Amino acid sequence: MRLVFILTTWFLGCIASGALGSLTTEGPRNDKQEITSKFSNFSGNKSHSLASIHTERVCVVIDAKLTRGELVFEIVDSKGKALWKSGVVDRRCAAILVLPVISNEQYRLQIKGSNAQGTYQCYWMEQQPKEKKETVE
Repeated sequence: MRLVFILTTWFLGCIASGALGSLTTEGPRNDKQEITSKFSNFSGNKSHSLASIHTERVCVVIDAKLTRGELVFEIVDSKGKALWKSGVVDRRCAAILVLPVISNEQYRLQIKGSNAQGTYQCYWMEQQPKEKKETVE
């Protein structure tokens, strides 16, 4: 009984002090291709689905600003294979990526945090393949 009381008191204390962290996210909604998050004392993992991609290339823009802690960003396919992974971000990350993808495959943005506080935004745009010009000789 005493152990339950101690664990409950510790858990409620962690929530009150923010030790377990918080992360609020907006997007993606409908056909918007963006995610915006604000977080404090964030430690753990978060994953966002990138809305359906219907091309063979996608341009991804990630902009993160931290005032404390560290984040690692990763873009993975439906099998969990990493297409791209950032280094450890401890202040600022501004990345513009053009990634080859498989049309109609599901991709995810994964974020791993360690006592992180700040914001990040992620936008993605489908890129249509360039049309080949035929030359007549």
